[in-house]
Amino acid sequence: MSKVKNSIYQDTYNPVKTWQVCYMNNGFYLKQFINNVQFGSGLRCSKKYIESLGIFTFKQIKTV
Repeated sequence: MSKVKNSIYQDTYNPVKTWQVCYMNNGFYLKQFINNVQFGSGLRCSKKYIESLGIFTFKQIKTV
């Protein structure tokens, strides 16, 4: 069984947008939420890509 870690980040530039970063099965999954509604289906990407977007510099509001 794999361990899933979810982190939610509040976008600094748009207060209604949040980003969910999930670490699961040796990969990162990125989801975007606008007004608590998921936009798109999510994206499997690398940690380097998420860092290039600057998401890890946003305020972290929740970790599950």
